[in-house]
Amino acid sequence: MRDHPTLSLARARAYAALAVLAPWLGGSTELWARGLLLLATAAVLLCWPPRRTPGRWWRGLGGGLLALGTAALLPARWWAVPRWRELLVGTFEVALPGTLSPQPWLTVEGLGMWMAGIIFAGALMTHAWEREERAAAARIYGLGIVLLAGLAVGALSAKWQVPWWPRPGNSGLEFGFFPNRNQTANVLALAGIVVTALGFEAMKRHPRAGVAWGAGLGLLGTALVIAYSRAGITLFFAGTAVWVGLALRFSSSRKGATLGFAAVLVMLAGFFLYGGETLKRFQGVTTTDYRVEIQRNAWRLAGTQPWTGVGLGNFEAIFAVTREPTMNQSRARHPESDWLWAAAELGWPAVGLLGLALGLWAKETMPFAPKTDRRLRSAAAVAAVAFALHGVVDVSGHRAGALWPALLLFSLARHPGRGREERGWVAPVFRTGAVAMALVGGWWLISVGWPEKTQGLPTTGTLAWLEQRLEAENAAANYPAMEATANAALRIAPLSWPVYYQRAVGHAGTPGGVTAAAADFDTARFLEPRWARMCVNEGKVWLALDEPEMTVEAWAEALRRAGPEAPAFFEQMLAEGWPRLGVRAGLGRLAQSEVRLLLPYLEHTGGMEFDLIVARFLERDPALTSMSPAERKRFFGAWSRRGDREQLIAAVGAHPEWQEDAWLAVAHYYAGKKDFARAWRFIVRYGPVPALPKFGLGRSVTELERGFHVNPEDFQEGLALYAALRRQRQDDDALATVRAVGKIKGRPDYVPYLEALRWAEKEEWEKAWEAWGRYFATVK
Repeated sequence: MRDHPTLSLARARAYAALAVLAPWLGGSTELWARGLLLLATAAVLLCWPPRRTPGRWWRGLGGGLLALGTAALLPARWWAVPRWRELLVGTFEVALPGTLSPQPWLTVEGLGMWMAGIIFAGALMTHAWEREERAAAARIYGLGIVLLAGLAVGALSAKWQVPWWPRPGNSGLEFGFFPNRNQTANVLALAGIVVTALGFEAMKRHPRAGVAWGAGLGLLGTALVIAYSRAGITLFFAGTAVWVGLALRFSSSRKGATLGFAAVLVMLAGFFLYGGETLKRFQGVTTTDYRVEIQRNAWRLAGTQPWTGVGLGNFEAIFAVTREPTMNQSRARHPESDWLWAAAELGWPAVGLLGLALGLWAKETMPFAPKTDRRLRSAAAVAAVAFALHGVVDVSGHRAGALWPALLLFSLARHPGRGREERGWVAPVFRTGAVAMALVGGWWLISVGWPEKTQGLPTTGTLAWLEQRLEAENAAANYPAMEATANAALRIAPLSWPVYYQRAVGHAGTPGGVTAAAADFDTARFLEPRWARMCVNEGKVWLALDEPEMTVEAWAEALRRAGPEAPAFFEQMLAEGWPRLGVRAGLGRLAQSEVRLLLPYLEHTGGMEFDLIVARFLERDPALTSMSPAERKRFFGAWSRRGDREQLIAAVGAHPEWQEDAWLAVAHYYAGKKDFARAWRFIVRYGPVPALPKFGLGRSVTELERGFHVNPEDFQEGLALYAALRRQRQDDDALATVRAVGKIKGRPDYVPYLEALRWAEKEEWEKAWEAWGRYFATVK
């Protein structure tokens, strides 16, 4: 039985509404949003189930992709054991499940979304779009995304956070319905291509509607600029230009298409004029080493289990332990490519099937023949291809908020003659899939609202609740309860390093739990092998337990990971561990291994220990070649303050080439001996000299004296008087004047330097030293 035209139109509108709902729900990145989206999709499929068969090829591709997704739940013993799994089970004695996926509950959750995407795509690919249906769906989709862009722009202007949208992360961005600006821009840009076509179509019949679509396009363009995404801008302008070129080819009248092309040029000109910071991102475009490193390592990971992948939901954890050594402490949640992410988690066969699906879609879309609604279809096709290409360098395809609109575009682009025949078994199959989708969506919503009810069938919502409990128990020092909570969390995510860390804290706070705590800390370090702060915090736990050896060992690992940030971390360690003799000794051993650690340690110690460390260091590096000039200055400064100054002077005397870096320490030494004249000689030779302005000329000393007397707080008047007195060789009066200026609030920093010069001329070396000290305190 064929669908009534009204029912078919209702189904088309419902599909479009789902494509708009997905990004409106904060990009459907949160579990509750994905649950709502699945319930809404299931409701549409139950009310209007497809009745046409997708065809053998589509059925084979969908079944194959679903089978590959479930392959990660097969027994692990059927496959070669990867090195990371051997280490976790053998060395760290982690009890992993027997499935190929080390975290099967996370994989099952991922499979729920994977299944829903395949079912929704299948339903869309069975729909034989009539012209009216396609136009109605495109208008709902275009209007929905325009309104979404308006809400995003309005919220930013009003400094209001849309309650159900993800809050900005470390990037500090406050714009967009996704946490990631590139995914927000992806949805906006693809909609912009379709809105351009809608405006073109409307302009021919209803000019006012065409103007309205033009205004919507301007709003989308504004939102794209605010989104600050190079990819989004490129997708929009390149895609729109391609579509306009197609429209020029299709159109018998060049006037309308030419106007469309002119409109694109106007928007491009507007971007160049008002693109602001977004435009600047296109200047000197570079690919960061971090992105290249992530892609290279993800490619390598995808090759370790090429047939099955590591299982949905496992990339972040396994990538962390298989990534090549690096000083970059950022943790990668995914690679910078949909296709590479699919290869890593599902295996290369899945990528091949997705490629075949794309090819089959292209075959069913072409050609754009007359009387096939080719202008609107071609706009949807251009946007769909842009989505697939964007997936090479981004992961919008892994976000339901971007995938649902893209699937609609793929379907809208198909040739109307590719519709399949109706079969009686199709509707029951899709209704069964819809029921499964509804059960999954409901399960997810329950796990978010009542997570304690879903511990038997856990989700990431259950895991988040358990992690919050761990933090609360830690804050309340309820250490015995932490072990049970952590064990429950590890049954869901056995590769979660934060849970092992929290369980270690719980063991450490429990009598007799030191050994178990050390084992869990080791496991956490293996699972997160780069983040230095974790090891710093571990050291603090051991410090509180008065375990100096473990404290120093944890902090040594933190310094190894920290790279350029190691000195700052070491300063913190010295401040916290210095009172403990055992810890101090361990930090001293660490300090002698690197110059950048030695210097802060020397600034904390003193006396005989200082002299002994310096003597040992000079035996290894008698010429200080391992130190930079800045480090040598810091070294001599610490030696002057905390070490034996006589040995310092003897060492500098034996190495005159050190004077350029040691001059301040030597000057302080002679000043301490009351030999200010000798100290002054080092200042004159090596000390900083301020840039002095040219004081005004033309007024007499009498006029300047009168002016300074009337306004004694005017340092400019005082300095002009000082300069005039110097020119007339009235040195005593000049000295008195500059001393008076030195007492004025807000006077230039160089004024004490001028005073020091005048005292030196009078050979009042101690006063010269004191004045110079006031100057140097402002510039060092």
